[in-house]
Formats: sequence, C-alpha cells, structure tokens
Amino acid sequence: METFETKMFLLALLVVTCFVLVGIAIGIGSVWLSLLFLFAGFFFMGVGLRIKRKQRKDQS
Repeated sequence: METFETKMFLLALLVVTCFVLVGIAIGIGSVWLSLLFLFAGFFFMGVGLRIKRKQRKDQS
C-alpha cells in the first residue's frame, strides 16, 4: 500500500478550491476575481506537477 502524501493532498485541495472559487466569482459577476482564482489555480497546479516530477526524478 502506498503512503498518504499530506502535502500533495493539500495542494490538490487548494487547486480544486481555486477552481470552485472561479465558478463563484463568475456567478457574482466579478471578472477580476475569476481571473485571479483561475491564475492561482494554474499556478498551484504547476507547483504540484513540479514537485511530482522532482520526486520521480529522485526515485530513479
């Protein structure tokens, strides 16, 4: 059984939260907030992918 990675789980939860907030911002009609949360979501997703790539490289 694989170990539970708390750091990666929290990062994924943060990404999902950002994209949910994009939907809420669109719902209230705020373009600036929706763009902010969209870019924040992509930023945190990139951070997670970079961490995952580094972990795989270190295992090899």
